[in-house]
Amino acid sequence: MVAAEEAALAVPPEIVGYWRPQEPLRTVGALHLYADGVNIEGREGISTCRVVGMRGQTRSRWYLDFSCEAGRTLHLDINLVSESLLLAAQRPLGEAEFFERASR
Repeated sequence: MVAAEEAALAVPPEIVGYWRPQEPLRTVGALHLYADGVNIEGREGISTCRVVGMRGQTRSRWYLDFSCEAGRTLHLDINLVSESLLLAAQRPLGEAEFFERASR
């Protein structure tokens, strides 16, 4: 697997939008995926991250790497189950959670 060139990096349009967790009391709150990054609502507030890597692309699965505030790196394994449902897990060893599309 080869990382995409930085100039070509973008969150796939199929998953761009606002996603709410099916179980709201989990560790990660809502995900707002946009063309060049993600905002993650969590217990500590909202983290803003920009996409810096993408690997293993298929029609419904992406490995996305994000550079976040304060130098934190976030790795997400995202599976698009249907147009309105995705399964996301933080790597490594993150527990997968289902998210429902709230908007596009």
